[in-house]
Amino acid sequence: MAHLQTNATVKHEAAKETSKPRDRLPGVKNVLYTLLLITGADVVRNLKNFKIVLGFAGSAVVFLIASHLLGSDYQQRLGNWIDNQETAFLVPPGGAVRYTAPNGSFLAKAGKSYESPIHPPEPLSVLVKGVDSEIDRPVGIFQHIYFGRRQNQDLFLSSFDTPDLIFMVKIVASLLGLFFAFGSTSRDRDRGLLRMILTTPVRRRDVFLGKALGAFISLFAAFSAAFGVALAYLYFSHGSIGPNEDWVRVLLILAMSNLYGFIFICAGLYLSAMNLRTKSPIVAAFLVWATLTLIVPNLAVLAARVAVPVISNNQLFARILAAGRAIDREELNDYPYARSVFDTPNSNTAVLRRLKVIREMTDDFAARKLDQIDLARTLALFSPSGGLVFGSADLAGTGTSDYRAYLRMLLSGRDDMHQAIARALDAPPAEAQRIQSEVEDQNLKRQRTRQPLTTSLKAVAGPSASLLAWFSLGIFLAYRRFERYDLSNLT
Repeated sequence: MAHLQTNATVKHEAAKETSKPRDRLPGVKNVLYTLLLITGADVVRNLKNFKIVLGFAGSAVVFLIASHLLGSDYQQRLGNWIDNQETAFLVPPGGAVRYTAPNGSFLAKAGKSYESPIHPPEPLSVLVKGVDSEIDRPVGIFQHIYFGRRQNQDLFLSSFDTPDLIFMVKIVASLLGLFFAFGSTSRDRDRGLLRMILTTPVRRRDVFLGKALGAFISLFAAFSAAFGVALAYLYFSHGSIGPNEDWVRVLLILAMSNLYGFIFICAGLYLSAMNLRTKSPIVAAFLVWATLTLIVPNLAVLAARVAVPVISNNQLFARILAAGRAIDREELNDYPYARSVFDTPNSNTAVLRRLKVIREMTDDFAARKLDQIDLARTLALFSPSGGLVFGSADLAGTGTSDYRAYLRMLLSGRDDMHQAIARALDAPPAEAQRIQSEVEDQNLKRQRTRQPLTTSLKAVAGPSASLLAWFSLGIFLAYRRFERYDLSNLT
């Protein structure tokens, strides 16, 4: 009986010991130690074979060339804006010239009118030009919104579209991601190193994470250093990056660029784990890179232009003039004796009809333009390249939300002018002139301003979600491929 009680006591104590939670800390330490070893080994190898150095040097050269071109372009646009502001409120020279002929004389007016106001270039457009290329033109707000031609560039820059820095980032970061990840697992597989590591208690998951972290760190070091060199050049040579908020925006752009590069590291790890000894993975890597970086974003823009066609600024102006002339002809047909619509009894009604047509046509033009941009943005977010470009533009103040605010400002000035004209129709001539002159002066002073940082952060939520989704999908697919990596044919 005592023997049975002793056995029961032993079993009860053993059950109590078993029910105690196990200390998982040693296991976590082992995993972290394994990750540290594998990650460190890959980073050291990338240093020894000069991959990180070559990645930094090549990226720095490309970024510096792009920064110089964009910095010069920004300085020229800034100079144009300063000159425009200095002449905006000057009284244009003019007068009348009398010409005398044998059968009499006549007067001809002569004068010079200054160009419409130009809006200031966004300082961070040296990084992401975005919609600044569309806004970089004189814009006059009268009865209708007059869009002038884009500002002149020097002969060298005007011979091709100057790619902004984010375009170079899009190319360089993606190639660096493939450069650091492609072949990393297949190389260790061919050497038998992977098989030797996996014969130990180390799990495949730990090996995969270690290699991914090694590639991430290598990319981050090379890319961020090259990006920092470009920023230093822009800051000291052109002074285009100013207050603290600018640096917050720049750091967020750098973070998005690194995340974009990590997506291509995942693609490189996936292709590196393909059990092929031919050139197929290299061809596949090029196709993946070209599709995600160049083809999908350009197709998105093309699809938006086809789905939502928008007339040009000149076509809008021509249609407004044609509509106004049609209203004048309709009014003059009823009063053949009148030399102009202002000689008719219903001249005020004709002017109000003209303003209504202008407002409807301009509103439709602005709405379609925004619909086209929004559609292009939505379609482009299906690629990581589109997420990077549109997200960086939102952060730089040259994105779609800033363009929307810019159009709202122009339309608001036009509405103020229409209201002033409507009030002036029933006022005495001197009072009418004063009313319109006050609104014209106010419109001359209208200058676009960058959206607050909080607004930019809200706008960048969609592109950030796109990049995170692509990264999550890439890391998942690469891990699943590595889990099925066949090592049986190694000797």
